Amino acid sequence: MGEQVEIFRDHEVVVKANDLIRARANWTALEHRIFAMMVAQIEKSQTEFQPQKIYVKDLKELTATKSENMYGRLLEVCDRLPMSVIGIRDTVKGKRRCRSVSPISKCEYVEGQGYILAKFNDDLQDLLLQLTGNFTMYRLKQYMQLESMYSMRIYELAMMRADISHYRIETDELRAILSCEDKYARFADFKRRTLKMARSEINEKTDISFEYKIERKGRTPTHVHFHITDEAEEEHPKMRKTLRKSDAASEGSGSTSSPRSGQTTSGAGSVPNIDVRKLVVDELSPDDLENVTSKQVDEAVAKAMSYARENGNRAVGAIASVAYRRALQSLRAEASA
Repeated sequence: MGEQVEIFRDHEVVVKANDLIRARANWTALEHRIFAMMVAQIEKSQTEFQPQKIYVKDLKELTATKSENMYGRLLEVCDRLPMSVIGIRDTVKGKRRCRSVSPISKCEYVEGQGYILAKFNDDLQDLLLQLTGNFTMYRLKQYMQLESMYSMRIYELAMMRADISHYRIETDELRAILSCEDKYARFADFKRRTLKMARSEINEKTDISFEYKIERKGRTPTHVHFHITDEAEEEHPKMRKTLRKSDAASEGSGSTSSPRSGQTTSGAGSVPNIDVRKLVVDELSPDDLENVTSKQVDEAVAKAMSYARENGNRAVGAIASVAYRRALQSLRAEASA
């Protein structure tokens, strides 16, 4: 076998649409890693998918694995991934949609070649190519060193809302994302095996940390509220800002357009970074959305943004966090009135 071409370095970045971050995918940790390595190879200029090579050497180095049965494990991956289906929840013209997609159209591994040859299904183009908003970025190396599949999924969810430091999710939805609908019937077991374990591993190994609070209705757990600290933002703000620049770059540098209501910017003349209105709408329950109008949402977000800008920190993340929580509180009160 010839000399392997170096593909992965410390700065490789995974970029996924947020709908894909929240997707239901009943995969093993190894399958999640291979999928992430494929995503990290996508170029910003790509308009269609091409076959990709995932080298076994890279896989071992990024995960520090010493598995002697890698061939057998990769055979299982090549059998499973093209047959797997992921569940995606999104909205189309204001209507909620559920769709099932086979993410990989081709996956093969020949013993001795040293790589997997795989290709994304074209149905994922809107979730991986030419993304201009509502996506999440993180460093591949941070993700790959996590051992637990639960840690991997929760890390992605936390990175999705690291800018505003908060993420609130229904317990049933979190169970579905973690493929735990039929596991850990006792909530105490679910919390111990997923949340506590992920918190320990993520806080120790990655560039973020989180704490969480369980919300209950009576004695029944209903939501998990994550409080996220972006360690890289605090220690190296320029590095984190650089990681996020592709959002602005994708829209064209030097834009002087004003942000629409409910969006924050990273500076004068920059492209909006955080769509607070989208975050608020995503967080509202179906019942809440039935009881408030689009105009009420716009007004609540605009008032919350104005309050956040006039009171306290002018940092983008701080403004978005205050506005997000204030608008949610206002709209939930209106919905229940």
